[in-house]
Amino acid sequence: MAQALLKSAPLVMATAMPAAQTPPLPDDLSAVVRISEVSTSHNAYPDDCDMRLQRLYIAEDLQLSIQVQFSRALTDEESQLVQWQVTNGAAEPASGDFVGQSNPASITTTVTAAAARGSDEPTVRITYAGADLAPPSPMRVVSNAEYDAAYAALTGYLDRRDRTANRLPLTADLLARFLGQDSDAAGIPSVTTEPLNICDPRLTHRAGADWGPDVETAVPHVEYASDQPAAQVVSQGVAVALLSDKAEEIRSYFAAHPGETTHDFEYAYSGNLTLNDPPDALFALHGVQFDGSVSASVATPATGRRPLQASAVQVNGTVMDVYDFDLGAGGAGALPAQAAAQIEIASVKHDIGKVFLVAFDLDNALDAVTFDRV
Repeated sequence: MAQALLKSAPLVMATAMPAAQTPPLPDDLSAVVRISEVSTSHNAYPDDCDMRLQRLYIAEDLQLSIQVQFSRALTDEESQLVQWQVTNGAAEPASGDFVGQSNPASITTTVTAAAARGSDEPTVRITYAGADLAPPSPMRVVSNAEYDAAYAALTGYLDRRDRTANRLPLTADLLARFLGQDSDAAGIPSVTTEPLNICDPRLTHRAGADWGPDVETAVPHVEYASDQPAAQVVSQGVAVALLSDKAEEIRSYFAAHPGETTHDFEYAYSGNLTLNDPPDALFALHGVQFDGSVSASVATPATGRRPLQASAVQVNGTVMDVYDFDLGAGGAGALPAQAAAQIEIASVKHDIGKVFLVAFDLDNALDAVTFDRV
């Protein structure tokens, strides 16, 4: 009996000891967090450019900088209780404390392929005994596997371009330039350089150029003359887009003048245009800046809501765009656009996938244009 009591005594003593308690979160302690890609510090979240982006876009193997400004200096105990973590195992190392760190604190870690696991995007968290000191900072990581698949898909399209009956020459030309290949299917443009700001509103993220720590860098400026096939494609797209925007005005004119069989219209325009037709303009550019005018002779609309027909179409002006891709693209061409965006985000590690400016000088006549399709 005594031996049994002696054996159980340590257990009684152990269970009687009070459990360690985590100290409560101090009322005066908070944190402001900024994450960025080390080689391009302005590729960051929160976004420096009016906070237009909702996450940091970064590629596998790149270094991630985590900068934390605490509301006050941490005590020795707090520096152990306060932790940083990159969720989803998306970095190596993936977590740590703030022992020995100053205020503000700066941590560097390397993004890994583990970020591709699961459906949740990784986040950077700063916690005190498990409680968030700041809202988690989201990231979209492009893995090496995603990059390889995207590159294979886009180069596969270029490999097939000469064997495809319904080619898209302008799409092929611009994509080839983006992927570091030669192409002259839509003409031979002049190439100079122009400055581009990392906060240019036409950019969909902060990767894709050699900014480094700067907010402005020189990028290629690719310009097609009006006698190039590219300008003819873009002129048709501009004519369809602008005349379609004016379709109700045109229909109203004919309703007010029932005796008219044709009428000459001329529209000047400066601003954004969305090119949906022909397909080559849609896939190559889609949204552009147009400054110029379109004139045409439009025939009386057929009965019912049928497309309008224009002849003797003349397009004059300039079209400008930034050759850039949105990872969240939707609609027609969404998959190739998303693939190109993955290559662009990873371009920090490669010699391809860089953004560039593209321009078209337009002084083009078109025999006929069908627009306002239902």
